[in-house]
Amino acid sequence: MNERFRRLLYRSLDTDIDDKKKLLLQEALDESSELRQEKSEIEALRRTVTDSANGSFAPQFAERVIRRLEPSDFRPLASFDAFHIVFRSLAIVAILLLFALISFNAISSELLSRGEVFYLPEVTVVKILELPVF
Repeated sequence: MNERFRRLLYRSLDTDIDDKKKLLLQEALDESSELRQEKSEIEALRRTVTDSANGSFAPQFAERVIRRLEPSDFRPLASFDAFHIVFRSLAIVAILLLFALISFNAISSELLSRGEVFYLPEVTVVKILELPVF
């Protein structure tokens, strides 16, 4: 099928075309079964979309959508509350585990100082005064 006639077919469905182009399109449709098939598919698709769109945004559209989304047994906050409880429990366990690991490292290693355990460098007045000035 010629791409030129395909574009002409689509244009003819959306806008008015002049008589010369209508004649060309009709001749192409008479000659090409593939173009006729595509035209019938396009028209069927357009009818389906048009029929399904009737009343989709009628008055009280938002209320109808909300009614569908909120059945009587649906509780969105219940799932959020459960997530909040689980997250809080996991956060407490993670903090306790972190504290236990830091304590274990500090106790078991005699080579580590308090600054090394908490990643704090030992800063003295002399080190601060020796810093280069830019």
